[in-house]
Amino acid sequence: MLFDSHIHSFFSDGIYPPAELWKKIVAKGLGGWALTDHDTMEGVEEATQLWQKHYPDKLFVGGCEFSTHHPEVGEVHILAYFGSSYEKILPLLAIYRRSRIRRAKRMVELLRKEGYHLDWDELVVKYDDKPLGRMHLARELVEAGYFSSPSQVFHGLLDSRGRCYVPREEIRTEEVIQSVVAAGGVPVLAHPAFLFSDDTHAYVKEWIQQGLMGIEYRHPRVPEAVSAFLAKEYGSLFLVSGSDFHDDGGENDLGKYGIPLAKWENFLSLR
Repeated sequence: MLFDSHIHSFFSDGIYPPAELWKKIVAKGLGGWALTDHDTMEGVEEATQLWQKHYPDKLFVGGCEFSTHHPEVGEVHILAYFGSSYEKILPLLAIYRRSRIRRAKRMVELLRKEGYHLDWDELVVKYDDKPLGRMHLARELVEAGYFSSPSQVFHGLLDSRGRCYVPREEIRTEEVIQSVVAAGGVPVLAHPAFLFSDDTHAYVKEWIQQGLMGIEYRHPRVPEAVSAFLAKEYGSLFLVSGSDFHDDGGENDLGKYGIPLAKWENFLSLR
């Protein structure tokens, strides 16, 4: 049985609540999963309660996918996995939440200047427990009738070169790795498609010295040849694999990626 280590819920940019994700996990015959929403762990408690009450024969791990910045590599995502307690990471999550709110508010201001009228106060109430981001704004624009799909928004106004795009505030990769370790978590480099030269591998070695414990070596965005190389080069680390599931269909569908459930015993020993 496989364990899918990379799944998103509607607490970030996925479309399903934890209860629906649990049903899908069971239907796919998976042995367990990790909830890794972007820059938030708001859904972990709900998913944990459902696990304990209805799915004790499965395995669940609470986690988070942090968006970080490296001056040479650019955007780097760090998956962080925790055991029964993640209280010590809450201060870092609060920093991310404030950063996301500032960014989203600026994008809403730019959208309004372009004639797309989203009400900021209503958004704050609606997404009080979620890390408001581009996907949420894109869905709001679709709901308001301005566009037919979120992808239209992502390839236009909110594209990285779009008129209403605002870059993320930069939180350094090494800062997040060290914070996760200090909080009792396991930091893992997510979908490292940027590993194409000796220079980039040198950065990974630096992160390992700073506390990085694993690499997501299999992922829809990582070619099989690269996966094989990562397994060989970083075999001493905790190797994870996940679908990066957000919604149904496509290359990120549940059950396509994962690692044997038994290997998560190694994860438990790392914490």
